[in-house]
Amino acid sequence: MLYISQPSLSYQIQVIEEEIRFKIFDRTQKSISLTPAGKMFVENVRKIHSLYKEAVEEGQNYSEKFNFIHTKKENNKFKKYYFPFNLHYCTNN
Repeated sequence: MLYISQPSLSYQIQVIEEEIRFKIFDRTQKSISLTPAGKMFVENVRKIHSLYKEAVEEGQNYSEKFNFIHTKKENNKFKKYYFPFNLHYCTNN
């Protein structure tokens, strides 16, 4: 169950279709189906969602290990000054 009204869902789909500039769904009086472009779009969005969940999980796992190591070995004052440098180094290399 989505817990969203049909008009709200239709509006959100319309907004997305305007943003991506192609139709996701073929709509008729009796049915609705994915367009060929819509099928490709949904497949790619599923891949993106899966990668997003994987990235969050890996980040959380890394963060837990990183925080555990620094909490056990170093005092808070050192972490305060070391961590920003370490983060900057990791993002630039």
